[in-house]
Amino acid sequence: MKKRAAKKRALGDMLDELLTLDAPPGVKLGLLEDSARELAERRGRPVDAYEAVFLTQMAKALAGDTSAAAFVRDSAGDKPGARGDAAASPALSENDRALLRKLDALGRLESRRRRRGDGA
Repeated sequence: MKKRAAKKRALGDMLDELLTLDAPPGVKLGLLEDSARELAERRGRPVDAYEAVFLTQMAKALAGDTSAAAFVRDSAGDKPGARGDAAASPALSENDRALLRKLDALGRLESRRRRRGDGA
């Protein structure tokens, strides 16, 4: 087997290049197709592949596709836990706290910490 002499391009570099190409003619953008085409005309350049991917996912989300909605949400920076939201770590209920107090009183919490090597 012969090794390639040329250096391989990183996939990210290739993807960046491909995503900036014009979207293929006839690409279906669903509910947002007319809006996307109008925006492209106003700015004087066609919709690129990157925009087409996002607009397609956005149209699917608007039609009720929950995985597409999660993609749009995450892309917008609203991924749960991404900003250190309180929702990222659920709060302990009063029942949880009561159980922890009971375990601590029985010495169970301390012995588990020592076995794990926490030392606390």
